[in-house]
Amino acid sequence: MADDPDSRGTAASGRLRLQALGWAWLLRIALWVLPFRWTLALVRRAARRRSRRRPVPTSATSVRATVQSMDRFVPRFTCLVQALTAGVLICRSGGEAEIVLGVPEARGGAFEAHAWLKYDGDVVVGGDVAQHAAVARIPLRPA
Repeated sequence: MADDPDSRGTAASGRLRLQALGWAWLLRIALWVLPFRWTLALVRRAARRRSRRRPVPTSATSVRATVQSMDRFVPRFTCLVQALTAGVLICRSGGEAEIVLGVPEARGGAFEAHAWLKYDGDVVVGGDVAQHAAVARIPLRPA
């Protein structure tokens, strides 16, 4: 049964969920207690390291679904925490990603920032960003 492709997929999916949950909690806490530049340094360092175990095969679709399912388990799981978490997961499996910070293009009302993650030119997490203007781009690259 260990050679069953479905059981390998389920095991990899479970490992991805556990990794996502761990990174989501770590990054959520880091954003609460550390300056953003320190949290970003932590993310960049984590992105450059491969998992000590076999890397979990990831696709943009599996990372998106996994990260979006964490909102029930992580308090204040904001778009920034989601983008940072997805970025770490993608880079630790060998991909390059970009965190984008933006603001709404429409003026007026309260200031509202938004974050999203791009991988291979597509938005992985962060939803519809068509109405946002990017003000900062943070590349994440594996080693």
